[in-house]
Amino acid sequence: MFNVMQAVVSKPQTTLMTLEIADSSVASRIKSLLKLVDGVKHISVKKIPSELELSLEEVNKGNVVDVGSVQDVMNYLRS
Repeated sequence: MFNVMQAVVSKPQTTLMTLEIADSSVASRIKSLLKLVDGVKHISVKKIPSELELSLEEVNKGNVVDVGSVQDVMNYLRS
């Protein structure tokens, strides 16, 4: 699971910086530190869902296939 943090530094030319942080507890501390830097205009944090979370969303949407055996899975993948 990654968090994506974007910070816009306001100087003569605006620059967009994107950080990918593996530990969400670190992301909040980095956000606090960036607020202390002169010229930082905006900070946004976006959580990127894990593969498991994405899979569960698919299940909740009903995007599932019932199979009775491994051979059924292989036949489904070939079709």
